[in-house]
Amino acid sequence: IRFLGIGGASLAKDVERFLLGARFPYAIGYGLTETAPLVAAAVPGKTRIGSTGRPLEGVSVRIMPPLDAEHAGTIAALGDEVEGEIQVRGPNVMQGYYRDTERSQAVFSSDGWFRTGDLGAYDKDGMLYVRGRLKAMILGPSGENIYPEEIESTLASSGLVEEALVYAAKDGALVAMVVLNERAKALLGEAKAAVHNASLAAADESERLLAGLRSATNARLASFSRIARIVLQEQPFEKTATMKIKRYLYPGLQAEIS
Repeated sequence: IRFLGIGGASLAKDVERFLLGARFPYAIGYGLTETAPLVAAAVPGKTRIGSTGRPLEGVSVRIMPPLDAEHAGTIAALGDEVEGEIQVRGPNVMQGYYRDTERSQAVFSSDGWFRTGDLGAYDKDGMLYVRGRLKAMILGPSGENIYPEEIESTLASSGLVEEALVYAAKDGALVAMVVLNERAKALLGEAKAAVHNASLAAADESERLLAGLRSATNARLASFSRIARIVLQEQPFEKTATMKIKRYLYPGLQAEIS
């Protein structure tokens, strides 16, 4: 393999450590459809765990206070290692959405920067780190920033989960909705076939599988990002044309992203 390009979603840090240790020639890129599509990218052999690398030549990226992003013309960009909204300017950025003036105006700051809606930060060496979607971020009980994408990526790398969606319940507990992959379904099917009371066996095995999944996932996460419970989602999540899950369609998520 000469090159392994990674993008589209966050990569679990332990998976990236494996790639790095195994000397895969991988690199992670970051971008959006509106930025045609690349904004920043790492170089194989010069990657840094969790980073999408530096902005491309000719592309400017700044980190702005999320709550005041609409006042970008009067507020200075944030310094190194301070999280904020990622904003982009350059020849790769679109002029606007076709025949949608209102939406176009909403995604550009007063001084012409494209507001990605993503949270991120620079390190002291100018490497960009993308944390997650601004609207999806969950505020922890002690003010911690919890990024559901990071938890979902960890679940997806378990070998049992096809896709996942994490949200905060009304009591603040983190809940993960998961669609099991074929391997996990096969394990449940074997347990069901092994005993006479199939429905009871399936329920018990499901509980054991989800409890094990939750325990293994939480062991890989910061204490404030740990899952309180996992709920099975029988059908695949509805997605956008770019294969992003439509979070707003699912119970428990409306309050989080509104």
